[in-house]
Amino acid sequence: MEVEHGVGAVVSAIRAVLGDLVIFIQARLREEVPEFYVIDDPALAGTEMETVPSSLEAILQGLTDQLDVEDAVPGAMLKQARLAAQANVSLHALVRKQRVAQAAMWDAVLDAAQRAVSDDELRGAALRRISQYHFAWNDHVVAALIEEYEAEHRLFFMQRSDRKKRALVNAVLAGSPPDEQALGYPMDGRHLAVVAWGEKPEAAIRAVASRLDAKCLVVSGTDNAYFGWLRRATRSPRSDDSLASVELPSSTQIACGQYGNDVSGFRTSHRQAGLAYRVAKLGSQNVTWYRDVSLEALVLRDVPAAKEFVRQELGSLLDGSARSRTLLETIKAYYALGQNAAATGVRLKVNERTVAYRLKTVEGALGSTVLERRDEIAVALRIVAMLESQND
Repeated sequence: MEVEHGVGAVVSAIRAVLGDLVIFIQARLREEVPEFYVIDDPALAGTEMETVPSSLEAILQGLTDQLDVEDAVPGAMLKQARLAAQANVSLHALVRKQRVAQAAMWDAVLDAAQRAVSDDELRGAALRRISQYHFAWNDHVVAALIEEYEAEHRLFFMQRSDRKKRALVNAVLAGSPPDEQALGYPMDGRHLAVVAWGEKPEAAIRAVASRLDAKCLVVSGTDNAYFGWLRRATRSPRSDDSLASVELPSSTQIACGQYGNDVSGFRTSHRQAGLAYRVAKLGSQNVTWYRDVSLEALVLRDVPAAKEFVRQELGSLLDGSARSRTLLETIKAYYALGQNAAATGVRLKVNERTVAYRLKTVEGALGSTVLERRDEIAVALRIVAMLESQND
């Protein structure tokens, strides 16, 4: 019974620092397993926000409730294995990532045990119990990830109906000369790349192509998304951005790059659409254009780093209280209105003195004036809005 108490004390000590531990492990994975992150796939990158917290929670819950390791494999980890297979990330990188996370978690266990259990004998007994479960859990998880990865890799690259066309497209994106006849898509003219996901994404891309009277190329992507290119013969720079009249299938979203000419434009617009997709997946807008979210896309290429940046810039104003939300709303409006306190008061329906008081309160919380770090604070506010939309 004493051993269970010791284990419980260690688990509680880890839970007390769980948020910081998640950030630390995510950063360590990027540093020690860079090959996993070479392919910049937004769907795969998005799983990182779930896999580390869910794996730590699974271990802690398993220790607390004495669960069988076979009942404690998080679905988020299996999803990441499938998306890694679809993105053609190496299986070695996936397994190595799990082993690095395992080592980081064990270091955290040792530190927590030292803090939480003063009796040497009890600490040793608790650590033996934890190590047995922790290492058995990791062995089972690695086996499950390998099985999931290999099954998905076979399905995606050997059985999908568009696998040959997808291979041709990937070769063009990687820099090879295009085989226009095999693709059934000419490379001269103006190209708009899009990513669609949700209900009937392929139909959504074709609806946009019809609206623009454009030649269409569509291939399947990761996580049930579809990549599309819409080609128009004209090289006119006039805007064709009005997609308001396109009737998208219910629960379908589209991310768009910018128009580009010929093969280079084909590639560049696809990169832009992928970056817009990264941001759009956090929200619920039907259509997201790269130019509207280019800043967020740049910052969110590394979500853990973005979260740390936001935390450093906004500090205690992220506590979720009504007071902090009011202060954040005030500083956001103040920046949007050219740092005009009177105009801010009108928008927020308060007097100018109230605005001035709130700004002083913000400065006290941040330890700097709202002008000294205007750019950093403004970016942090935009990132907070995107991250919050994901949680809604």
